[in-house]
Amino acid sequence: MRLVNIQVGLVGNEADYIVPRENSDGFFCDMYPLHSGHYIRVVSDVLFIQYGGKKICDIMDCGTVGRYLISDKFRETIEENKLTGVRFYPVKVLDKKHNEIKGYHGLTITGRSGIVDHRKCDIIVENGIKYYLGFYPGIEEWDGSDFFLPKNYLGIIIDLKAAKAIKDANLQIFT
Repeated sequence: MRLVNIQVGLVGNEADYIVPRENSDGFFCDMYPLHSGHYIRVVSDVLFIQYGGKKICDIMDCGTVGRYLISDKFRETIEENKLTGVRFYPVKVLDKKHNEIKGYHGLTITGRSGIVDHRKCDIIVENGIKYYLGFYPGIEEWDGSDFFLPKNYLGIIIDLKAAKAIKDANLQIFT
């Protein structure tokens, strides 16, 4: 039997848990401040409740593009390898029976790059659907962080240093 990674959902709105920054930086910061780092501080543990899955891994899907909770082991891997472009926020995670699941942290991405340039991609059209082959995240504007978000894009990008550290730590990412 294959177990699906546990999935959790945010209780309330991100704005309920933060002191926001005043100026927008164009990285979906108003919609996803916890993901994009567009906050001054988190004022209380951010509450998440399990809504699916059974297997607890080192990363939890939060049902929103780019929002993840990471385990103590994942956080230690980031800190021990001095990986940049991240910060963490306190969370409280409850299972379906409202028992607390300890040892997790919210992951905020603070690293940035320029906008994804689709003009450099090859385009493939299948059944009337356009696909881009290749990914060019505006490296000329990249701040050099190990974890980063391209401008106007919610997907988390990591560099080779971060990828190697995660692989070497044998983190349970997906089943």
